[in-house]
Amino acid sequence: MIVNSVSAVPSNMVDSAKMFGLSGRHIVYKVIFPYSKPRIFEDIHISVGWAWAALMMAEIVGSRSGIGFVIVQSQRLLQTDKVIAAIVVIGILGVVFDYLFRVLYKIFFPWTLKNRLYD
Repeated sequence: MIVNSVSAVPSNMVDSAKMFGLSGRHIVYKVIFPYSKPRIFEDIHISVGWAWAALMMAEIVGSRSGIGFVIVQSQRLLQTDKVIAAIVVIGILGVVFDYLFRVLYKIFFPWTLKNRLYD
């Protein structure tokens, strides 16, 4: 995902940096990385969501503690209220992480068009 984000840098920006005499390392640090930072942050946001889903699946499949374990044990003992409560906790934590990433995105990258479109 990060490679895709870095490859989205317009070639005319890189060519302009070369024309001004920047070396390869300086092009990366002064042109490519600053241009790619908002997209890389979005990639991290998506990856955290995938990691959260993988963590939940791993806990459900084979753990002896955690929210996934509570769901499996409560399901076996027909404790539907605990199953629903654990699912609600998972959902709330997911929404909190998503909101946190959105707030941090607005703080770190206030100049992006995405912020102006979703306000």
